[in-house]
Amino acid sequence: RINSILALGPSVPLRRRDFLLVAVYFGLLTGAGEAAYAGIRQWIQHRPSWDYSWDVVWSAPLAGAVLFGCVGIVMLAGLALVRRRSTLQLTLWLAFWGTYLLLRVWFPGVMHFGSILLAAGISIQLLRVTRNRVGGFLRTARWVTAGLAAIVLLLGSAQRLSRWNSERRALAGLPASSPMRPNILLLILDTVRAPSMSLYGYSRPTTPNLERLADRAVVFDYALATTSWTLPSHATIFTGRLPTELLADWRVPFGPTHLTLAEYLFTQGYETAGFVGNLIYTARSSGLSRGFVHYEDHKISLPLLVENFGGLRGWRRLLLRSFGDEQSEWGREVKSAPDINEAFLTCLSNRSARTSTPFFAFLNYMDAHSPYRPHRQLTGGSSSAPVWTRPSGAFGDPRMLAVLRELYEGEIAFLDLHINKLLQELDARGLLENTLVVITADHGEEFGENQRSVEHGKSLFLPVLRVPLVIVHPRKVPQGLRITRPVTTADLPATILRLGGMAPALPGNPLSRFWDSGGQENQAEQTPLLAELRPGPWAPSWALVQSGRIVSLVRGSLHYIRYGDGQEELYDIVADPWERSGLDLTTAADTLDWFRRQLVAATQVTPVGSGRHASRD
Repeated sequence: RINSILALGPSVPLRRRDFLLVAVYFGLLTGAGEAAYAGIRQWIQHRPSWDYSWDVVWSAPLAGAVLFGCVGIVMLAGLALVRRRSTLQLTLWLAFWGTYLLLRVWFPGVMHFGSILLAAGISIQLLRVTRNRVGGFLRTARWVTAGLAAIVLLLGSAQRLSRWNSERRALAGLPASSPMRPNILLLILDTVRAPSMSLYGYSRPTTPNLERLADRAVVFDYALATTSWTLPSHATIFTGRLPTELLADWRVPFGPTHLTLAEYLFTQGYETAGFVGNLIYTARSSGLSRGFVHYEDHKISLPLLVENFGGLRGWRRLLLRSFGDEQSEWGREVKSAPDINEAFLTCLSNRSARTSTPFFAFLNYMDAHSPYRPHRQLTGGSSSAPVWTRPSGAFGDPRMLAVLRELYEGEIAFLDLHINKLLQELDARGLLENTLVVITADHGEEFGENQRSVEHGKSLFLPVLRVPLVIVHPRKVPQGLRITRPVTTADLPATILRLGGMAPALPGNPLSRFWDSGGQENQAEQTPLLAELRPGPWAPSWALVQSGRIVSLVRGSLHYIRYGDGQEELYDIVADPWERSGLDLTTAADTLDWFRRQLVAATQVTPVGSGRHASRD
């Protein structure tokens, strides 16, 4: 009856193996279409995406073949139960599904119903064309399936082999290191702000382990990021250069122009490795992997590949919304602190033959970034389902923002717990004694404390700039020292090199000046600390950055902010840490003039760099 209604003609029988061949054929084509989309998006349009790694060129066709093959097997089993033969017309549903998924990938803005209608029309026309050319269609399917399968196998093997060989060659060519150079462990807590940490006096006990660690560390009370979002902030921490000098933007990956900390440490005999949880702006495609011999971002497993396959994400959201459950993590790749720690410790175990070689390890923890997962042992919550509402989605809703802030603080406590477990394990392995540990964040977060902004990447208020900074080494830094003067994360590369006994190959003023000089002030301390934020393509209409590029300067207790429309604000960050009430500008003319002159001097730098993707492999 359906054949008659759709004018598909009489049923054309297919052998079961041919039916399964057609299923795999459509799966491979669908996956290849998704890989093409991902390639254009990442390497031509430079649009980073959570959904795709560089493995997509082979993983998407493989996932499509497996998924459609399984569906074909289920359909054949169903036909056997009802004692029906497989037919060419039944492949209409496979063609429809593949076309629909590709439409959802390539044109996500099209409504589901429109994609369904268009997919149905394309599939019907395809069946009408092939019904009288079954032999030719099957030959094409065999050749294309064999060809694509060979390409998938070749690409997957080549990429895995290339990375393995790249690591092997890099380690073989690793220069000898000077004796007693310390290991270096850089922990970046994505989106963690200092004001929500009990380490900095917050009333909730969010970081009890870091508080204990502070007794044998140097703690900086006012460490300031150079921007309020991930990529340029990480680029600054890796190079010592300000965002004004870097081309690392929302749709532009970090370019290869400037020497990075990982690159220089490799030349000094360090084995370098990165393990990241932020799969958008710290993945390989971000450009931050440059200089790392070993770098782990997206996990590779067949179940995860199938779950993340193309338009299934859109269909998943539609189905979950229909059942009132949009909080499921099905189909979303998540790497939490235990995953990051396990990957790092496994890598350490695999280098047992190279224990005399110092390592530089960079760990990026994504747990404090929304969506937030309630942790029962920390917050008393009764559910482990993530809360998908982002702070930006709760703008103007104080009740919801308070809920999100509590969950966010639970995530910080979760990080504190697992950082402590990591350090304990390193101590048990006898590594902590000679490891320089640097704990900081790329930026903070806002929950509407001044009722003007939430989240990050929207403003340059203090809550998104003030980050934790703890430096630990039993012999190279003092114990129990707290530095109250504002400092910038741009000085971290120079600090790490100074404490590691290496030449000052990267720009910046080492923070060891605070204890090397007995805490005495010097002229360098008078230089204001710069932060910059450029408009992003996804900023909501209320975001302050919508008026154009925002720049800010901090000197002492004063924070000067200039917006894209020329508006200026001045705050006392000690007396008003949430920056709820700006100072009267009419009585601060001299101070304003000084900040304006400093701003001109600080921003007269032309950004350089190609912005192309760069990686050791």
